[in-house]
Amino acid sequence: MYFQTKSKYHNVRQDYGGYNYASKKEANRAFELDVLLKAKEIVRWERQITLPLYIMSRHWRDYRIDFIRWEENKDIVLEEVKGFETSEWKMKRDVLEIIMDNPKSFEYKQIAQKIGAKKNQVIKYQVIK
Repeated sequence: MYFQTKSKYHNVRQDYGGYNYASKKEANRAFELDVLLKAKEIVRWERQITLPLYIMSRHWRDYRIDFIRWEENKDIVLEEVKGFETSEWKMKRDVLEIIMDNPKSFEYKQIAQKIGAKKNQVIKYQVIK
């Protein structure tokens, strides 16, 4: 007999644009990003990019960010869509925020390289609740 169990955080997986998202909120954000793209308010966006997190030049963990968007003004925005804040996510968020505050650090440069940021290109981090 097969029983479907509920998600630990009560999220409902959702399909949009040929992809399966972890929640309705995440799928809705993908739709919003498509609208922004069609309106030419952003240049492009990507989903589920794994970023390496370094602490003191040593690889600590990987962080799978929900979305990355490239804006018209050349800024890059890392987006995390959250309905429920887990302790592990809070820890990764705190490390990423510290890294983003120091663009000259090795750690920042690793993230910039992973997402293809050019020298002096601004990278921002945003949580969408």
